[in-house]
Amino acid sequence: MSTPFKPVYGVISVGGTVIGAGLVTASRARVEKDVDVFYAIGGSGEPQALLQGRKNYTGRFSKAFIDTAYANLIGGTAEFEITFYPAGTASGKPKITFNNAVFTSYELTIEEDAVVAEDLEFTAKSVSFGTVE
Repeated sequence: MSTPFKPVYGVISVGGTVIGAGLVTASRARVEKDVDVFYAIGGSGEPQALLQGRKNYTGRFSKAFIDTAYANLIGGTAEFEITFYPAGTASGKPKITFNNAVFTSYELTIEEDAVVAEDLEFTAKSVSFGTVE
C-alpha cells in the first residue's frame, strides 16, 4: 500500500501539451461499466450471471483561462489523448491515459472575485492505467 498524496504536483496533458503547473484547479476521471444482474426463476436468490455491457470513459477539469485554444478544440473532430498524472510526472508515478478523447462540453466562468476559468468535459474510446517511465 502506498502513501496517500495531495495533488500539489498533479499535471494533465492534452494532446501531448502539458497543462497544470498551477493552472488546473480541479479534475475528475471516471471509468464506468454497465452490469446487468441475471436472476433465474426458482434459483437461490443469488445472481446466476453478471452480464457486462457498455463501458464509459469520461472526465472533466477546470483550469485558469489563458486563451481560446481549448475552446477551439470542442468545435473540431480531432481525437487526442488526455493523461492525468495525479502525483506528478516523475518516473514511477501513476498515470491514467484516456485515448481517442474528444471534448463534449466547454464552459467559461467570469466572476467578480475569482480568476477567469474554463471547465472542459470529455469522453474517450478507451483508458489505460500505468506508471511514468
